[in-house]
Amino acid sequence: MSQAYAPLIIAHRGASHAHAENTRAAFEAALDEGADGIELDLQFSADGVPVVFHDDFLTRIGGGRRRIADFRLAQLRALDFGSWFGGPPARILTLDEVLDGFAHRTRLYLEIKHVERRAGRHRALARAVAARLARDQRGDGIHGVSVLSFFWRALDELRRRQPAIARVRNVDAPWMLALARRHRRALDGLSINIDRFGTHSARALAAFACPLFAYTCDTPAQLARAQALGIGHIITNAPARSRRLLQC
Repeated sequence: MSQAYAPLIIAHRGASHAHAENTRAAFEAALDEGADGIELDLQFSADGVPVVFHDDFLTRIGGGRRRIADFRLAQLRALDFGSWFGGPPARILTLDEVLDGFAHRTRLYLEIKHVERRAGRHRALARAVAARLARDQRGDGIHGVSVLSFFWRALDELRRRQPAIARVRNVDAPWMLALARRHRRALDGLSINIDRFGTHSARALAAFACPLFAYTCDTPAQLARAQALGIGHIITNAPARSRRLLQC
């Protein structure tokens, strides 16, 4: 691959190739690997605290078909979110802890998850994220944070409350680009599923004239496709390895 191509490398749920995803260990490892930013997933606990977790259900950590929203934060604190990966136990992180621990050290890309598929819940989570970022007194914190989502209503809610926060729409398939164009003015970026887009989409993507992201780019083929599409933000499980492959 051309050395002139130098996109930002964003750690997908941290350095999740080596550590349990969305944990402090994965985030620290991502920085050690030289990632330019960290992508992570937000959901509400039962008592309305934004916490960091991806899946619809807690099956992976032994919680069966129960959801994050079935537990209050104090109950979630008692669960182990790390051992399933074969590493040490890990505690769930809150949005507050992520911002306090990492916002001054790297770019953060916060995804508002859609596991409950209720528009009101997504908007409420967007409001909570906006309110928390508004309280950030570091001065530079808000400029290093972007919010991603599959849900327009969540991004629109964020725009109304904190217009300075970058908003990135996740797009899972090329047919969704027509819908994305209708909301173009509300967007600061577009994030595509790299396995669903080919080079035939390059012109349509370039027409958005906004930063492009691609998830999840780990293999040489995925990275080559991202380069051909002009993707400037590579979301990857293995930051250091992906950067090496891009420099080959």
